[in-house]
Amino acid sequence: MNILFWNTNRKNPENITACLCELLLENAVDLLILAEYPNETQALCETINKISLTAQYKIIPTIKKSAPIKAIIRAKYTINPLQEESRYQLVQISQNANRLIIAMIHGKDKHNNDDLTQLEIISDFRRDIIENENRLKCKHSLAIGDFNVNPFDAASFATSGMHALPFASLLARPTRTVNKKTHQKFYNPTWQLFANKSPPHTSYYFDNSGQAQNLYWYALDQVIVSKGLINHFEDVKIIAKTKNHDLLANGKPNKKIYSDHLPLFCRLKEDFI
Repeated sequence: MNILFWNTNRKNPENITACLCELLLENAVDLLILAEYPNETQALCETINKISLTAQYKIIPTIKKSAPIKAIIRAKYTINPLQEESRYQLVQISQNANRLIIAMIHGKDKHNNDDLTQLEIISDFRRDIIENENRLKCKHSLAIGDFNVNPFDAASFATSGMHALPFASLLARPTRTVNKKTHQKFYNPTWQLFANKSPPHTSYYFDNSGQAQNLYWYALDQVIVSKGLINHFEDVKIIAKTKNHDLLANGKPNKKIYSDHLPLFCRLKEDFI
């Protein structure tokens, strides 16, 4: 199963939609998840279905008209909406006997919200994932989206946040105890993006050269998986171009024409779902 997330920004709807069609078809995307997409998802779905020769797509429904996440998925999958909050949505995807919980998020940004506000949202997000895992007896969960925090921020790796760790081997023991409380672990493969030798290093570039501490590249867009999904997880990467669209300008996201974020792509083994 191929999954693509993109915070498209709201400024360039025509360029974004044309690029999305190529992204989806060139990468055989099964599940397309969008944040800040300004156009109607139904229109996007219809456009893709007209030009796709191999698959048809349908919308993942939302309750709120102003939902922060929009998504379309191949029609062969069965969708069961689980939960929708102001900043995230959980759905169950199934095909035959296989089931997968997809948790999609667009967290609050760093410019207008403090660390504790971000931590609270992501803590609620993690709690709801675990509660739905237990209720459905399904330990295959994948969380993806614009978390608006880095993998090394407390909201991402601390027990009070997502508790998503950079080493899959650490999940051999699925929980750890801190202050007499047991906390479930998750695996965060997004860390490996920082090791890219050449741009793009991650999905977001922020140049504030006036500050003494400057990371330049940020991994605000992340994919995080449960212990049960680790052996089914194959790949995570940033996509910077399609046949007719180059999303970079001078090695950075081309936010004037496209978005200040780059698409995040990940893959699950085909024999899983």
